[in-house]
Amino acid sequence: MPNKLTIRILFPYLTIVLLCTFLVALSSCTRSNDRHTDDHKIVVLAYHQINDDLTNTYTVTPQTFVEQVSSLLRRGYVSINSNDYYAWQTGKQTLPSKCFLLTFDDGSESDYTIVYPLLKKMNLRATFFPVISHIDDPGRISTKQLQEMSRDERYSFGSHTVNHKVLPLLETEELRRELVDSRLFLEKITGKNTISLSYPFGAWIQSTIPIAQEAGYKMAFTIIGGVNGVSSDLFTLRRIAAVNSLQEQDWIRITDFDPETYHDYYSSLLKQSIAAGHTDIATICRNELKKLGN
Repeated sequence: MPNKLTIRILFPYLTIVLLCTFLVALSSCTRSNDRHTDDHKIVVLAYHQINDDLTNTYTVTPQTFVEQVSSLLRRGYVSINSNDYYAWQTGKQTLPSKCFLLTFDDGSESDYTIVYPLLKKMNLRATFFPVISHIDDPGRISTKQLQEMSRDERYSFGSHTVNHKVLPLLETEELRRELVDSRLFLEKITGKNTISLSYPFGAWIQSTIPIAQEAGYKMAFTIIGGVNGVSSDLFTLRRIAAVNSLQEQDWIRITDFDPETYHDYYSSLLKQSIAAGHTDIATICRNELKKLGN
């Protein structure tokens, strides 16, 4: 387990670290015609803001968003939300062999003004993870907007906690409040069960999971890249950070789980996680490399 100093330094920048690791892996790969052979492949995509202001690393323009989604649809992927995924993994629903799950973190106003109309136009399903304390703030989604969106069964809503704090730094009671209060608030304003959690900054350690389970969550999303399947751990689900700068061929390699790309990615991330003392991420990387036959 990483010490608190390591957590304090590492986790607020973990999204950047993981993204850079992915981009380096892409730049070192030239080809691979192999394809992941699992029967089902669930690709989860992490978006933050969809607009034309590219001063933020994680902003994706509406045009790029449509291109990325269209690429998946052309390759036979079907749109689902987090509730669909949970129902499938627990044996209550069937899904096609190739699915993608759009997730939107933080609760930007663009979730309603830009994303929501695009999703309806393209008949896509999605899951939104607003930060509760930011709802109704300038530039953020409003309570009224969330309520409107929640009336459409295609959209599910999960917690990104109350205050977007680094969860492994919190004492148990504060961590529990962040998780329970955010879930209850979302359920009150949407009228829907809140079963999914997106870890702020992608920050979690093994001891976070049982507290999340006790708080009423059934699944949680990291920002570790990769794809998910029927045997995936529901509390360390993989997500691919979508950025504006990816070329089409790189987008295909990432979302189709190109073995060479992911070998380099997990190998690099393994070294970084060992150096940072994050044994949980290191274990995930070792397991993924083993699945890839390395």
